[in-house]
Amino acid sequence: MEESSRRLLGAAGIDPASVTERSGGSGTAVLTWPGRAAKHYRPGFDDYSGLGPVATAEKVVAAARHLPELGVPVPAVIDVLRTADEALVISEAVPAAPFTWAHRLEAARVLRRLHDIEPASLAEDLRLPVLRSRRNAGRIRIGVERSAAVLDGADPGWRAGPVGIRVLSLLAAGEPEPGDRLVHGDYFSVNLLADGDGVLVIDWDLLSRGDPMWDLAFLVGADPGLPTLVVEQVLDAYGRHRIDSAALEWHMECWSLFWLLRHLAAARRQPAGGTPIG
Repeated sequence: MEESSRRLLGAAGIDPASVTERSGGSGTAVLTWPGRAAKHYRPGFDDYSGLGPVATAEKVVAAARHLPELGVPVPAVIDVLRTADEALVISEAVPAAPFTWAHRLEAARVLRRLHDIEPASLAEDLRLPVLRSRRNAGRIRIGVERSAAVLDGADPGWRAGPVGIRVLSLLAAGEPEPGDRLVHGDYFSVNLLADGDGVLVIDWDLLSRGDPMWDLAFLVGADPGLPTLVVEQVLDAYGRHRIDSAALEWHMECWSLFWLLRHLAAARRQPAGGTPIG
């Protein structure tokens, strides 16, 4: 555990020896101890919103304070500790439970409620960081491009085949405009906690304005291999009349190619004996 995490825990009266640390992704750290979970925002994390560690943490705290009253369930924040350039957000811990088909459908309904919120109607302490946050765009397209580059090294001729033509068509079409609706930015099972029959939504780092279809495509595309029937039921639960079909199709194709390219690259690097090359 980094010394800065130890200092912030000590400031909260928590013995670091009782805390378990794991990566939170994006260069953050997630800390857990009985009944509590915390996320440590520190210099060097992947700051997609462009706010910096402290302002990102304050946005997350404001989201936990205001979104539940607007129909979007979020675990309660217990405390937030700040220094000049880092922050520790302490929340209630949610017992681990399986994330089921029914939870995914409920997550679609929650997502629709999030997208119904007008950014301009938010309380000031949430509205201002949302408006300052960089819109969600580009990340999954970049993932496709990087996965394609990896496959180039394993199979230089793949771009002339059907998958290469799909990638070329996707990139030539261009990503849909990000838009101005309120979006979570990372809305998939890792950030959706089963809570009885409902869900709690966590990891609000990327909350910003954007394209609602970005979030919906995350919900059905970021977890690979969802059955077609489940995808169709999720779209029904969200509300078909609310869907921009062209935008959703582009984002879903992005996810489909992202996972396919990763699979092809892994397969090309797998020799007959079963041990990956390199």
